[in-house]
Amino acid sequence: LAERDGLVDLNPCSGVRVPADSDGERPARTLSPEEAAAIVAAADADDARLGRSLGGPLFALAFGTGLRSGELLALRWGADGLDLDAGVVRVRRSLDRLRATAGAFAEVAPKTRASRRDVPLAPADAARLRRHRLATGRPPDRALVFADEDGRHLNATGVVRHAWRRAVRDAGIGPRRYGVREH
Repeated sequence: LAERDGLVDLNPCSGVRVPADSDGERPARTLSPEEAAAIVAAADADDARLGRSLGGPLFALAFGTGLRSGELLALRWGADGLDLDAGVVRVRRSLDRLRATAGAFAEVAPKTRASRRDVPLAPADAARLRRHRLATGRPPDRALVFADEDGRHLNATGVVRHAWRRAVRDAGIGPRRYGVREH
């Protein structure tokens, strides 16, 4: 039928219009080192208030290494992940929400060979992560570095996003940036 109606050799995208954003696309904003430090300090204060270790170490590691959120949330303790003795983060897996089954996340290999990499860890970040490991009950090697109370993957759109928004707000970074709303 498609051949009869002359539709076979047509571009399937012809006639498709991309919706226009009335505000236009906002350019990405790079944080200054002072803003990054203020966010980590605010996350540390929030962690202390909540009696946990999460946002401060997570955001410090993100700023210090440039890892993506899926890579950070799939990171495991030990030689094949966060190797504190060697001072390196070995990126070998990432979380994929799209391939997840109900109630769980799928850990997948990085998409490209270049994404599978070793990232050096600053001594200050290694010390911070040693404290994080102690604060979270000394999880064994192969356990998730950033996990919920039951040792399962965290959801980047749940507790992590809330911690980020509070830290950015408390650091005094302006509203409507980084997903923070003015109250």
